Amino acid sequence: MPGPLEDVRVLDLSQGFAGPYCTMLLGDAGARVTKVEPLTGDYVRGYGPPFRGDESAQFMEINRNKRGVAVDLELPEGRKVVERLLREVDVVVTDHAPARAAELRLDYPAVERVNRRVVHCNVTPFGEHGPMADQPGAELVVQAMAEFPASLGRFGDTPVRLGTDVANMNTGQQALQGIVAALIMRQRTGEGQFVEVNMLRTLMHLRSQVWTAHSENVDDVNGPHTVGNIVPNTPSGHMNTKAQDHGYRTKDGHILIQGWGGIASSPEKYHELLEELGIADEVKDDPRWKNAADVLGGASAYGWQVKDTWARGLATRTTEEALEFFEAHGMVAFPVNDYPMLFADPQVESISMVQEVRHPTVGTYRTLGSPWLFADTPAALQGPAPLLGQHTDDVLREAGYSATEIAGLRAAGAIR
Repeated sequence: MPGPLEDVRVLDLSQGFAGPYCTMLLGDAGARVTKVEPLTGDYVRGYGPPFRGDESAQFMEINRNKRGVAVDLELPEGRKVVERLLREVDVVVTDHAPARAAELRLDYPAVERVNRRVVHCNVTPFGEHGPMADQPGAELVVQAMAEFPASLGRFGDTPVRLGTDVANMNTGQQALQGIVAALIMRQRTGEGQFVEVNMLRTLMHLRSQVWTAHSENVDDVNGPHTVGNIVPNTPSGHMNTKAQDHGYRTKDGHILIQGWGGIASSPEKYHELLEELGIADEVKDDPRWKNAADVLGGASAYGWQVKDTWARGLATRTTEEALEFFEAHGMVAFPVNDYPMLFADPQVESISMVQEVRHPTVGTYRTLGSPWLFADTPAALQGPAPLLGQHTDDVLREAGYSATEIAGLRAAGAIR
């Protein structure tokens, strides 16, 4: 059964991760996606290891569900090809800085002149306006600018970047949502619109809960809303603001503790907990340990100061023993998975996240499925990532080019 976006035609002119991830998701939902690459290919084709055969695993993962066309946008002939393709699509996704977009005639005024019904989404690092609008950006740059590394690492040590491309991937998700909202609006008005999404804005939005907890809004009736009283980056490690919780090492792994149950409100249970962990004698004369609420969790008064003591008590147990211990005391703890543990977990298997797809040169390989489960119009893998220029002739024929015209474009170096 076709996906919910079966009739939506998408032209993907983006490279990297954010834009292609957005169009991959559109394809998962059934949209017909054509990816336009330069003659040398999307630069992510060279990212690795890992490689699957000669293909970048990262490129293959976020460019499935697409037909591939290779066009030289530096040449007038190449720009005319893209202009013709623009006439028949519902969505176009780009990732150009304003000056570059105008140079390629891919800014929204130029796109709108070709197709007033198109929803044009442009993805950038820093936005369309301001002093950094035309500057190149990257995942680590935006993470650092948006303060994300401050939530990792250990107090006093250098910051640590998030291990996944949280800026790119979440910006791709936001682009998808903006596009779908604009398509719904087009049903009412008959016209498309420009959707601007940028990585900096996305990361700031994702931290809204954190910054709300860190700041106090001062409402000045005579002026704009301002933000003040920022909580400094202290070793409180409060779970809602600076969640730098490294968990605890066990004999064979690591665990994180989310809930401490009713221990804090029961002196008897608290003492029993300390006894069973073998740290009761060690802490009995330490005033910090007088009240359970003062030492339980990173948000407590002394939680980070006494973390090593808790760690010594837990280091004598295996992960399974530690989890059983906390469950018996009405507390919530979880093991920290590594890659093999995650994909061996029966819960992961039950949600059908790992799927197989067949590639023309690599063969069958495993990939991750769509994040959605539609009851009536299921999201599905439409096919593997294209080889460079694999569908150029097919797509151009569908756009009305004759075999002679296609041959002429190839001879001129405008297509591959």
